[in-house]
Amino acid sequence: MQKGSPKILLCLVLCLLVTSGCGTYTKTKASSAAYLINGSIGNADSHYYIQNIPFIKQKGNLCGPAALSSILKYYNKDISQEEIARSIYLIPVHGVLNIDLENYAKDRGFWTNVSYDKDFTKLKENIKRDLPVLVLVRSSHIPFKKTYHYLVILGYEDAEEIFIAHSGDQANESLHYKDFLKNWAEADYWSLVICPKEKVNWDLDAQEYNNLGLIFEQEDQLDTAIEKYKKSLEKFEKPETLFNLGNAYLKSKKYEDAIFYYKRTLELDPNFADCYNNLAYTYMEKDLDLDEAIKYANQALQLKPANKMYYLDTLGMIQFKKGLFNDSIKSFEDASEFAADKKIGSMIYYHLGMVKLKAGLNEEAKKALQKSLELDPQSEAQETLKGLL
Repeated sequence: MQKGSPKILLCLVLCLLVTSGCGTYTKTKASSAAYLINGSIGNADSHYYIQNIPFIKQKGNLCGPAALSSILKYYNKDISQEEIARSIYLIPVHGVLNIDLENYAKDRGFWTNVSYDKDFTKLKENIKRDLPVLVLVRSSHIPFKKTYHYLVILGYEDAEEIFIAHSGDQANESLHYKDFLKNWAEADYWSLVICPKEKVNWDLDAQEYNNLGLIFEQEDQLDTAIEKYKKSLEKFEKPETLFNLGNAYLKSKKYEDAIFYYKRTLELDPNFADCYNNLAYTYMEKDLDLDEAIKYANQALQLKPANKMYYLDTLGMIQFKKGLFNDSIKSFEDASEFAADKKIGSMIYYHLGMVKLKAGLNEEAKKALQKSLELDPQSEAQETLKGLL
């Protein structure tokens, strides 16, 4: 079985957006919004300010890590800009990529949403939900030298036409709508919303619900993941979401539901190789027609040879269960040749060792199990080897 769900393809706009480092954002001459910031006037549709967002003064070119650190601290995740930079800062471009900022937050369990919508409405809606918005703007208009800068938008005031932002070198800076829009346009109107997954309680579009479901699935909160995937499908029936829903049911050992959604996926996308693979695995787990399972695994291999290490492993497991030991050994041995990842390689060698053990090839089984343990010291091979030594 190939674990996980297919990755959502993301575009890196403007040559990855960060092409010549982080610049200091040019200050505007918009008037102060102190009355809103200090809370003397309450929030309303025409003016809103999110209180208690820490200001992190950027160090060097770390505007992106500083902005992300500010937002994460607002959500009680205390990670310094230096720690973030150690993971994602790219020396050749003297900055960070927008996609790496998003993935850093996602990898820590946050729901994220990227937008390229130039309409201020969506930006303001997020602010009114108490969600600070990380944006990218052009910071220098020197010919032939494009530099960009990350800001945290945390408020707005329609009467004076200003946004309020932590700019990296100044807290609560006022940015006039017109000036902000001009510089934001140069960065393709990119914005990023980050939110703890449990706090996402407003209506989303189909893709956003799917992405939220993935986060819950990755943390094994499968009932919630299933709920989010179904909400996504209510909006739009997409093969990717059907496949993800099938995976959540498979992990929940609800095999009949998994089969239903895998087959529905293939009705919409007959060339979905990962789906054939996981359908084959589900047939094996459910003790259904193993010949049919082998057919599905071979279909996956034919459609997407690049993933053969996963698909051959699935095929080998089915052949093992069917008692075709020689065929199973060949499948696992072939799979091991393509396993670049150590954990995947360890899993394949463990399966190879188990089938060789079943076939009475004890010495060869030991070698395969030792290889599994060498690649991953936490491998299940450890316990099996104890019984053989």
